[in-house]
Amino acid sequence: MAKWEMRSILALLAAIFMAVVIYWVTDSLQNGGGTVGRQYFVQTPVERSLL
Repeated sequence: MAKWEMRSILALLAAIFMAVVIYWVTDSLQNGGGTVGRQYFVQTPVERSLL
């Protein structure tokens, strides 16, 4: 049961991550090469931790 719960949690996190990536890519494409989307994405703490 614990393994199944871990798999479901990991699948949920992966789905959320993919949704964010897809949303960011489409948003940046709509904004002409990602200028506006990139500025917004850099301001997020996740991006700051990756830099």
